[in-house]
Amino acid sequence: AGPATGRSVGIIGAGPAGLAAAEALRIAGHEVHVYDRYDRAGGLLIYGIPNFKLEKPVVQRRTQRLSEGGVVFHLNTSIGET
Repeated sequence: AGPATGRSVGIIGAGPAGLAAAEALRIAGHEVHVYDRYDRAGGLLIYGIPNFKLEKPVVQRRTQRLSEGGVVFHLNTSIGET
């Protein structure tokens, strides 16, 4: 992560675009929170692509790396329903 900017960002959806945005924003020094309705981050990478094309531990390792870098994941959280 870059030097802290004092700003925070919320990203809705932990799919490929959300993970890429989270990484870029964290590198820029922002505090990043990612919200997703499912129990695992990765979106289409986890739930849409079969194992023989993309192994799930690869995606889990990537999300673990982001988590260790300071990105906070809020899984099993629906946004906008209430």
